[in-house]
Amino acid sequence: DAPEAFSCETDVYMTLIEAMMNPATGVPTKDRMWHMRRYPACFVGRDAVTWLVANGYAPSREAAVALGNELVDRHFFHHVTHD
Repeated sequence: DAPEAFSCETDVYMTLIEAMMNPATGVPTKDRMWHMRRYPACFVGRDAVTWLVANGYAPSREAAVALGNELVDRHFFHHVTHD
C-alpha cells in the first residue's frame, strides 16, 4: 500500500509577511527604545500602516490598521512588550 499523498495550504498572509520582512523593500525596522529598554530590529505600527497602503495591500489607513490587527491576532507579530 502506498501512503496517501497530502498537501499543505500556504497561509494566505505569508506572501504579505514575506514582503513586509524584505530588508530592501519591506517595512523599515531599527533598534528602538521603549520605557528605557532597547528592542532590536522592530517597527512602529504607523510605519507598517503607511507601508501597507503605499504597497497596495490596503486601500486606506483604516483598512491597513484592520489588516495589521488581523496579523497581530494571527501572531505574525506583536507589540514589543506583548501589550
